[in-house]
Amino acid sequence: MFAEAPGEGAIFFNPTSDFKNINFIGEVTRGNLLLPIAAGFSIRSSQIPKPGRLHSDLGFPISEGDVIHLFDRDRQNYVIYQYDKKKWSSNPPVVNVGEAFWIGKTAPGDWVQYSYLKPFLAINPFFTEASLLKKIQTATLILRMKHPGADKIIGELVELSDFQTTYAVLEKAFEFLCHRELEEIFGLSRGYDRFAALLDRARGKHGELADLLLPVFEEEWRQTNIIERRAKIKGEDHRFFLALLLNVPERTTMLRLVKERFPEHNEVDLVVGWVRELSATKIFGSREPNVLGIGEFDDRHLFVFRALLEGLTTEEMRARAAAEPQRAPHLDASIDGLANHLKALPLFKPTFCS
Repeated sequence: MFAEAPGEGAIFFNPTSDFKNINFIGEVTRGNLLLPIAAGFSIRSSQIPKPGRLHSDLGFPISEGDVIHLFDRDRQNYVIYQYDKKKWSSNPPVVNVGEAFWIGKTAPGDWVQYSYLKPFLAINPFFTEASLLKKIQTATLILRMKHPGADKIIGELVELSDFQTTYAVLEKAFEFLCHRELEEIFGLSRGYDRFAALLDRARGKHGELADLLLPVFEEEWRQTNIIERRAKIKGEDHRFFLALLLNVPERTTMLRLVKERFPEHNEVDLVVGWVRELSATKIFGSREPNVLGIGEFDDRHLFVFRALLEGLTTEEMRARAAAEPQRAPHLDASIDGLANHLKALPLFKPTFCS
């Protein structure tokens, strides 16, 4: 077992004639994506999971005289791409997700990549200006102070700001107003109501663009939440499962990856078993019911969860429940509610709703 940081590369030598599948698991890099590229020869890769042309799509800092060495798996040798007179000697190099390459660099440079925020936005994390910083600081300060006029002031900031500033200010408002622990414990929603009003102010300025923001903030919160939960878990299989929930936003792909790692087991049985174990695991000192942060989760939930993993409709779930009453007694009337509840949970929403 070895670890590779985003932006690094390595060569795996297979001494046999057998085809080898290697699964890499980790967390998608977020925030300031700057990778220094030294002069001379080094091996590098993109920090974001996105394929494309190295220079024009992925923003690699190409310079006059640079040479890229990209391995051709079919021909089992390197293809050389030279950048000279502000153009490539042939077609530009195209790299796939997770694919490394050798670079012969004539001068050092910094590889700055946009920070991609699922599901809709890409931002330059290094863009800044004095007025933007002041507006973010103002919003943060008055929210922390619980200033009685905070919503009015932030709303006016949003109505007078460009879209990047609106994003930055509302990101701070979302962090403070939404998913607050006490409100969630007691079922209160005032924070969400206040944020929805601020989003309406942004919609008045930026129109439909404002509708892209809430899904981005929710996904950022979901990713952070899973990362924090994963840090508290020691079991390798459980950590693998949470890494899938974090990075694989689709049911069939997740099941395929589970099958590739555990070819001798049924992938649905494994996932259901992991969820059962995690729903029964509590973190010492935590007020949450289990390490997943999900409240009630009994055999009825597991029955519907398995059915959702298998891609069953609610009608098919009812037929199965009628045929197997011992597995989930008295389930028929609550199948729709349970299915909608599981689909709406942030932990599972991308898996079942993509």
